[in-house]
Amino acid sequence: MGPHPAFEHYRIPDDHQIGPYRLTRLTGADVEEDFRAVTASEYHLVGLFDDGWPRGLSFEENAVDLAWHDKEFRDHRSFAWVIRAGDGMGAGHSDRYLGCAYVYPSWTPGHATALFWFRSGATDHADPFDKYWHRWLEGPDWPHFEWSWRRKP
Repeated sequence: MGPHPAFEHYRIPDDHQIGPYRLTRLTGADVEEDFRAVTASEYHLVGLFDDGWPRGLSFEENAVDLAWHDKEFRDHRSFAWVIRAGDGMGAGHSDRYLGCAYVYPSWTPGHATALFWFRSGATDHADPFDKYWHRWLEGPDWPHFEWSWRRKP
């Protein structure tokens, strides 16, 4: 299967600064950090994907999920990033794993879902991040979509 047709003329960045946050493509290299964040935040993440995730998630299942996200990103079908503390967050915060953000374009033309979550202990970043996230996705770097927005918390 080839790239999603909406991305024929777009290059979605692997690494991108939005406000004080840095998005880095979610890959298998993130599995340990991601697994710790997901399992520590399980209680408030259930329901984000409508499938019970991450209830009972094993390390191996998480590794498979991250490999799938990475392949989808490379093939330009869907996009997943780690949300990290970026420039401007102060000493000791830079590069800290805060959560994840995703874009899933629909096969219905002109529609996509954008969602994100923050790990337990970092949920105070959700509202500030949301503003930068909306601004970026509704800007010229992305195809024009009718967005469905989801987030946790």
